[in-house]
Amino acid sequence: MQEQPDFSCFRGHPKLAAVGELGLDYYYDSSPREQQKQVLEYFLTLALDWQLPVVIHIRDQENCDQAYFDAYERLKDFASGGSKMVIHCFSGTPEWAEKFLSLGAYLGVTGMVTFRKGDNIRELARLIPDDRLLLETDSPYLAPVPMRGNPNHPGWLYFVAKAVSECRGVTVSEILELTSGNARSFYSKGF
Repeated sequence: MQEQPDFSCFRGHPKLAAVGELGLDYYYDSSPREQQKQVLEYFLTLALDWQLPVVIHIRDQENCDQAYFDAYERLKDFASGGSKMVIHCFSGTPEWAEKFLSLGAYLGVTGMVTFRKGDNIRELARLIPDDRLLLETDSPYLAPVPMRGNPNHPGWLYFVAKAVSECRGVTVSEILELTSGNARSFYSKGF
């Protein structure tokens, strides 16, 4: 791996709430996998040292789960160090959800929960425990229905909350209260 940049100027900055988004993306295979794993390990070590949670991105090709396996293997050590993580924009299987939840991970749900072909995300939205559920935008991507096709932004998170509330059989207000509390807990910052 190349010489590491010096990020020490960011350490302790009052606006630094987490390290990431970082992770493994095997979907396009545009970066060597070994290099991706080394970079992930570097930033996980940095997050442990700085006592910050991480935002993890994992994406693989259709019907493949090597990225999930490789990320899980690296996150086991991170979790044993006591730090928090969110698997951002989680779209894996229920089995992978259970594995990451067993490490203490939060799972993020995005606008994909509103998509016509988002049955797997709606299933996950029902399965994620109350205390591990986060809502995300993934701005400017994955705008929820009815805003699909436009650049996404946080103002449209309501549509994600509405879809998740319908999946879970609770009110939108309950989902917003629950996930806002989870975000405060995850980031350990007041809003």
